[in-house]
Amino acid sequence: MQRSLNIGSNRVLGMMAALALLAACTAADTGAANTSRGGSTRDTGGSSNDSSSGGGGSDTATTDDTGSSTDAGSGSDTTTTADTGTADTTPVVPGCVDTSDCGGLACVNGDCALPCSTDAACEAGYACVAGSCLPASCTTDAACSDGNPCTTDSCSAGVCARAPLFGAVADEPGNCQHIECAAGVPAYVEDFADMPPPDRIACTIEQCVPSRGPQSVPNNALCDDGDPFNGDEICSIPDEACISVPATWICDEPDPGYTGTEVCDGSDNNANGQVDEGCTCVFGTTQACFAGAPSSRNVGGCLDGTQTCQNRAAPAWGPCTGGFLPTTEICDTKDNDCDGCADDIPDCEASLACPTEVTAPPLQLYVLDGPAVLGTTGTGWSWTLRAPPNSAVRGVAAPTAARTTFTPDVSGDYLVSVTFTDDKGDTQGCSWIVKVRGKGLRVEMRWDTFTRVDIDLHLHRAGSTASWCDNADTCFYANCAGTFGSINWGYPNSTGLDCPGGTGTCKNPRLDLDNISSSSPENINLDNPRNGETFRVMAHMYGGSAATRPVITIYCGGLVRAVFGEAPDPVTLTRSGGSCGGDTWRVADVTMIVDAGTGLMDCTVVPVVSSGGYDVRNAYQGF
Repeated sequence: MQRSLNIGSNRVLGMMAALALLAACTAADTGAANTSRGGSTRDTGGSSNDSSSGGGGSDTATTDDTGSSTDAGSGSDTTTTADTGTADTTPVVPGCVDTSDCGGLACVNGDCALPCSTDAACEAGYACVAGSCLPASCTTDAACSDGNPCTTDSCSAGVCARAPLFGAVADEPGNCQHIECAAGVPAYVEDFADMPPPDRIACTIEQCVPSRGPQSVPNNALCDDGDPFNGDEICSIPDEACISVPATWICDEPDPGYTGTEVCDGSDNNANGQVDEGCTCVFGTTQACFAGAPSSRNVGGCLDGTQTCQNRAAPAWGPCTGGFLPTTEICDTKDNDCDGCADDIPDCEASLACPTEVTAPPLQLYVLDGPAVLGTTGTGWSWTLRAPPNSAVRGVAAPTAARTTFTPDVSGDYLVSVTFTDDKGDTQGCSWIVKVRGKGLRVEMRWDTFTRVDIDLHLHRAGSTASWCDNADTCFYANCAGTFGSINWGYPNSTGLDCPGGTGTCKNPRLDLDNISSSSPENINLDNPRNGETFRVMAHMYGGSAATRPVITIYCGGLVRAVFGEAPDPVTLTRSGGSCGGDTWRVADVTMIVDAGTGLMDCTVVPVVSSGGYDVRNAYQGF
């Protein structure tokens, strides 16, 4: 609905209305103002003195706007007065039927509007639309920006207009990638022309290494002194200089680093295949771990896995899962056996550049470009994807295409494997991990009775002990999801690539998905928590009758920090009910750690327990 223009506050409008009034008056009517909007009107005033009386007496007649007037005084008044409908004392009447009601201004959608040719002729908050000043939702292009680099945003006639941008857009220079826009949806694509800046090592060259980004790569040609008796001169990044090595480049076997005594450091120190056995831990929390030789940990293609503190009665570290352990060395520019030397096998001339790991945000399209990632062409592509156990992703979109995609729905490590036939007819293969990491505090929930039981995830505001359901101190489906996202805890919104899909703005906190009948996990995100704030996590059995076993995973700063409900320590909910009327499981308290200088985030997690076990209550809303 259009809003009436505030004519009284505008000097120009007042002058225009006064001129229109003067021109329109053809007879002086001293009765009360006419309140009708136009046409033949009837004065609502009572008696009036008629200055054209012929008898010299006082005229007390009631004057009808339609013409004749009867004179009840001593003289007879035969004057006929024509009322043109413009005798009102108000220059412009808010609300109108036609232009005559507006004192010469335009009547637009039932309200008087100032004529204009540009936005500059209108008051603040108004725009020039079809020649009239009307209320505007925007006046500048900047006011319409949605933070998405793949849309063009503009203010046109007081209304935000948005159109998808196709093709590439400008990106941060030197990061070996650019953004490809497909119908307004951004996807990062490696760009080998986007070279990084040079480093300070004389024998390296800067280039974009597939799926690793900007790298300083040794260039041994810069070290060759031309003397064949000096052995091979190579560029060593650790030494930041050229060094001489034997003519046959075979890496020395490193000391595995076993000590015989287990140390609580996330490694298998005593070579028994277990990590930190006998070490104390807090039930449900997690840590990085490596089950191979300690000297190979985080060397070459070796990556840490994760282990969880299990057994509520006697907490102890469970098995180390995930990550990469040493494998047989192959010719792929990757240190597969994690001895510090890549491709240390005779006659290796690698045509395949296999990455170790890359990172990506959750809930955004991720592109797997085979030829670009591996640095070689080929045929007969075959892709497989192993997602985390709490993910509903079952594979890539096009398993046999050279270029394919997937959309990670949860945080965690996604193992990508591909095989193909190279230009010599040989079959080659490569595996690497896509580490999916969200910002800030992220809580995910899955359960074993998807589609049959509805469980809701709740996150309680820091510094409050208010009841759980139907209040503004708890983020859950009723006030934190999609169109119901009315909750406001005072945190600024996130924009662009920090939001699901990489577009627009999104609130903090937010529930990305309220899972009622699908197979996707629910998750709550708070991108920008403050240092020292403590939040509580709760799960509520809302609907359904089957016994169900939820699992809660807590991430801080992109790293998993706790898992509750997994075997061998499941929690079982059996009774459902709306408004927290069913079983409610108070899971854990999460205290954020935010570095004031870097903004890096971590947290401590303390489980909520009752009589030594999980805190499960029925039909109870209290904190």
